[in-house]
Amino acid sequence: MTRSKAKAEEANKSVAKRKSSSRPSVEEKQFSAKRVKDEKSSHVAPTATAVVISGAQIGNSPASGRGRRGSTDNADDGPLHEHYAFYESFRNGRLQEFRNLDDKTRSRIVRQAIQQSPHGVLNCLNSPDCTKSCKSALGAKYHLERCGNQNEQPTTSNTPDAENQSTYLQYKNKLDEWKALSMEERNKIMRKGLLAGPMPCLRATECSSTFTSFSGLRYHLEHCEKPGKVRAPGSGTALTPSDKERLGVLYDSYKGKMPEWRQLDAKERTRIVRAAMAARGALHCLGEDCDTQSSHAYGLGYHLDRCGLTDQ
Repeated sequence: MTRSKAKAEEANKSVAKRKSSSRPSVEEKQFSAKRVKDEKSSHVAPTATAVVISGAQIGNSPASGRGRRGSTDNADDGPLHEHYAFYESFRNGRLQEFRNLDDKTRSRIVRQAIQQSPHGVLNCLNSPDCTKSCKSALGAKYHLERCGNQNEQPTTSNTPDAENQSTYLQYKNKLDEWKALSMEERNKIMRKGLLAGPMPCLRATECSSTFTSFSGLRYHLEHCEKPGKVRAPGSGTALTPSDKERLGVLYDSYKGKMPEWRQLDAKERTRIVRAAMAARGALHCLGEDCDTQSSHAYGLGYHLDRCGLTDQ
């Protein structure tokens, strides 16, 4: 008996929750009442279906011949198009008022306004500044919550290009001073400079690389002055045959220096092996007492990471 009562109470709570979620907000009730009042004051015969925003039909439809309580999703049959009209009432600078409504109310208005709109799309309320149109309720709600926000916050993209990159270029050929800055400060300077366009390497006299991505520029500046660190992975610069041969010579320079080789970044080791292998076809292991030879970059890389370690 106790278990049955608990189930009954849980069912009642669920029904009450669904009813409360479909109740109209104060703003919706006021708008619906205003529409009815305006119709009466203009001596226009009231329309057949007086639809409350919540979806409850309070008038009798002559077509159906009987009153009924419609669902939220199907409350767009009336000729008044209440939800679409209510949505449109937030134009002319009232977008913020729409945003001040609770989340459930906004979702319901947008969803049902799309159903009632003449072309199945909703135009942004921030007209004429925005001409965005949305076909889905989720997309429209997302856009309305964010439209115009970027115009309220000052951005560095409005400043001249030269000013955006001037701070960064002050450190040209001064990598020691650049690295003395905190990571946060360096990142801020790089992000600001990239708004103006491609950024050159600070080792301008020895490196001509330029970058359009923050991650590529940051990686390059951290490794450019180290042997073999001539570019960041994925920078889009294709290696020439001479570059590949040079990296082959660099690979040979680590012969008998396995500890130094393993201290290199894993991506850098892979890049050197691939370039050297492309130039020579096959490479020998860097270990002094190992004659292993491989023409497969991954296989050689796996071997180099483990060669000699099992003997220790």
